[in-house]
Amino acid sequence: MLRGPACSSDVGCRRLAALLGTVLAIASGCDGGRKLTITTASQLPDGVVGRPYSLRLSYVFADSSPPRTPVWSLQSGSLPDGLTLCDFGFGPPGECMGGTISGTPLALGISTFVIGVEDRSVADAKSFTLTIDPAPGGTGTLHFSWTVNGGLAQCADRQVKLTAGSFSTTRPCSDGAFDASLPSGTYAAVFTLLDAQGQPIGDATPGFPTPAFLTGGTTVQVSADLAPFSASVTATWTVDGAAPGAACALSGIGDIAVSFGGNGHFTSDTRVPCPDGSHTFAGVTPATTTVRATPLRPDGRCFQKQDLSCLQAEVPVTLTPAGHTDVSLVIPRTTGIISMSWTIDGLTPTQALCDSRGLVSVEISVSVAGGPVLLITSPRCADGSASVEFPAGLSYQLDGSLQTASATVDRRSTAPFLVDYAVVTAAPVLAFSAGTPSSCSVSGGTDEPATVASDTTWTKAAGPHRVPPFFAVTSGALLTIEAGAVVCIQVGQRFQVGGDGTDARLAVAGTDTDPVVFRGIPDGAFFDAITIGVPATSTTQNLISGARVFNGRLIASGNVSINDTRFEGGTTVVLGSSGASYSLVNSSIVGTRGPGLRVNGPPTGSVANVRIAGGDSVGVDVFTGSFTLVDSEVTGNAGDGIFVEAGLSGTGVGISGCNLLDNGGVGVSTQSPGLVVDATGNYWGDPGGPTGAQGDGVGAGVTVSSFRTTPAAVGPFP
Repeated sequence: MLRGPACSSDVGCRRLAALLGTVLAIASGCDGGRKLTITTASQLPDGVVGRPYSLRLSYVFADSSPPRTPVWSLQSGSLPDGLTLCDFGFGPPGECMGGTISGTPLALGISTFVIGVEDRSVADAKSFTLTIDPAPGGTGTLHFSWTVNGGLAQCADRQVKLTAGSFSTTRPCSDGAFDASLPSGTYAAVFTLLDAQGQPIGDATPGFPTPAFLTGGTTVQVSADLAPFSASVTATWTVDGAAPGAACALSGIGDIAVSFGGNGHFTSDTRVPCPDGSHTFAGVTPATTTVRATPLRPDGRCFQKQDLSCLQAEVPVTLTPAGHTDVSLVIPRTTGIISMSWTIDGLTPTQALCDSRGLVSVEISVSVAGGPVLLITSPRCADGSASVEFPAGLSYQLDGSLQTASATVDRRSTAPFLVDYAVVTAAPVLAFSAGTPSSCSVSGGTDEPATVASDTTWTKAAGPHRVPPFFAVTSGALLTIEAGAVVCIQVGQRFQVGGDGTDARLAVAGTDTDPVVFRGIPDGAFFDAITIGVPATSTTQNLISGARVFNGRLIASGNVSINDTRFEGGTTVVLGSSGASYSLVNSSIVGTRGPGLRVNGPPTGSVANVRIAGGDSVGVDVFTGSFTLVDSEVTGNAGDGIFVEAGLSGTGVGISGCNLLDNGGVGVSTQSPGLVVDATGNYWGDPGGPTGAQGDGVGAGVTVSSFRTTPAAVGPFP
């Protein structure tokens, strides 16, 4: 074995290793039992074309002894053009330093190579990667292009997110390409497919992108074929177990909105006509997912359940790569049964009862509460009940009229009621009164004089009471009209109370089951108005309770209290004048020509629990700066729900506890910018308030500090 002088110095060891090889040098005692490790990171700092580059590699001994005589070598691969490796040396600056990679890079690219080092016969080697970037300055174009499974047909409404360094943008998948103008540099271009909600579908592509070297004035192409879609699924559906077709029409379903997804993120709905019965999604991400079907009404809105969520059918499914899966969905029954019934003077109808009163049928209209009429049906009077199937999850209202062969005897309405899915919902009973037909065409009755100048009572038994043109109550007289009486007014004429400077009075004493009816002659004709013209300074209080006014209106410039009264099919109800008082409660104004209610003042007026619906203009026309409307419903009018006229002043207009919905204009508007109009605490037809998708809005200058998310409990209304 060789020992002694050959290994007496580091130089001797290095020379011995060069002459005899590492094994003999170690055998000569030159390793000292050491271990050597290169410590420089494998990914070397980037270089730039045309800029000097210098990096010295480093290593350590496990026993922390200092480097002595390292010899570096390029063992495999190639350094970037323009760079060299100094193999050994400890010279001063400007001379070769062992383990230094230096020079000026000449070309772009990525180089991978292995460098080794040996010191005192102990060695290590390591693989390195060095990227040479473009020289800075100018901009180039990074041209992104992509396909999905080889084309763009599977893009649908999806998007593609493009990233390159700090650059990022999202483009419609169907575009297929995008040019990004970027500063010169090295970029790793990544493509990520997104669903319509912006959620990633599958992994980013490519997972380990190849850098793109972009120099000023050049265009570099980067592309990817995104292939997360390799499965397909066909969804078929039935309606409550019945084949689509007639079942769709019976359930009031227009389209089925089909989507798939999970974790709260679903694709955009694909709308398919319900009778089609199926839809296939091609190129779906293989995953455990959920297929969802949402039945839609013909107007495109979903069937709302009681919690206001949409009725839906869902089926979980596991989709396999390149596989096809069939799923079946059962659309829940979207209809419920409305059971309608009626009584006549508190009695269950029989054929004998109907015949004795000359009653033939009951005409019933079914409407969405505050919305349009959906059905009119005419069962026989003696049937006593009828059932109709309707889309469920909505509130409905019944309006009914009791009919003879030639006339309407009585009209009734129910409070709104909710229809549940797949059950029978009993609607409130229509309690008709037919003791005396509410018609002006029947024989008998009383032809009243043109003037009532002394206290007089009109009875039900003496009806109908026909009044001549220019009829008036004068001379401070009190006209009392008992429950059940029918008053017939000539077409185009007025029923005048007061107006002669005296305290003439009117007392209408109808009830909910036996109302006082005002109508035109002949039946269905329009009379002008019931006019309360008592002087404003009078303390006389006119009372109208339990009345049904058809095809006429009320003009009250004197003191009046109105309760449990329904105005239907006439023109505007006008209340208030300077100094007079009014009260309108528990009443309805429906189907008017012109504004439903016009309020002229004064501050002593009140309107509460009133339904104003279905007019061909605004619901409430406010001509006073001091007005409140509470616990009421203004709905289905052609114009704004409530309109505050211009130039008003006063304590302000307040609307609260009301349902303001489905009006043709906004819910509340004002033309008096200096007047406080506070519409806080109302329901606007949408849980999101006046700005919700289905909500009636508000005009400028109207305050809405808060709103109801569910309908206010108002009514019932006559």
